[in-house]
Formats: sequence, structure tokens, C-alpha cells
Amino acid sequence: METSFQVLSINGVRHLEAEKEGELDGENGSLVVVEDKSMVDLDMKKDVVLIRAYPRSGRTHQIRLHCQYLGIPIRGDVKYEGVYEWKGHTYTGHELHAETLSFTHPVSGQPVLLRAPLPLWAMSGTEMSSFKSNQIKVHIRKDSLL
Repeated sequence: METSFQVLSINGVRHLEAEKEGELDGENGSLVVVEDKSMVDLDMKKDVVLIRAYPRSGRTHQIRLHCQYLGIPIRGDVKYEGVYEWKGHTYTGHELHAETLSFTHPVSGQPVLLRAPLPLWAMSGTEMSSFKSNQIKVHIRKDSLL
């Protein structure tokens, strides 16, 4: 069963142009997030990233921390270096959306998939009109974030 999240990020530190991988070795490392990214061109700059993240552990701050580590903090997430105000707009919350949640039903044993529509911040015309989709896999060692 798998859960995915939509994240809208300001890419102010780094650009995700190539695959980044860390070694995976059992307890010391694991595949923690796989991301599908789309870049938006605003004013001829790639400064906004929409990510589909698939968490691999139960840590609630995992996506937030990994976005910060990759240099693409989540808009509105000031705890992890996300911007509070950007291009004249103030963000009152994190632009992190639980897109899907899947699990095995505890009684029937059947798979259950819940899907939520995109929120307004992810559907705004200026940000969604020019999306170009690419794939990127991100492997992050657990000990690199300690």
C-alpha cells in the first residue's frame, strides 16, 4: 500500500536536474522518498517545483525535511526554510497535500484507496498552465539527515 503527497515548493537553493542517489545498506539507509517532479517556468526561471512524494517511513516530517535537504523547501513551511511570503503573496500554511492514501481494510482485508482532489493552490492557472513533467528518484541516506 502506498501514500502520495503533492508538494509545491520554491526552488531557491538548488535545481533538481539530475538523479541524486545515496547508498542503501539496511539499517543505515533506505529508500525514503521517490519524487515525480514538474517544473514551472515563471518569468523564464524555474523557481517553482511541484513534487509528488511517496514516503517510505512513518515519520511525519519526512517530506518536509527531505525537501529542505534537497534545497526545495515547501512554500509556507517556515520551520524547514520554506518561504512565508513570495512574489507578493503570504502563505498561511504548508503547501503540502495528501493526494492519496491506501491501506488494507482491517476487517475485510481488501485494499482501500482514498484520493483527494488537488487544492486550489495546486490548480492556480499561472502555476499549472506550463507544467512539464519529468521523473526523478531521490535516495537519501538516513544518517545524512541526522
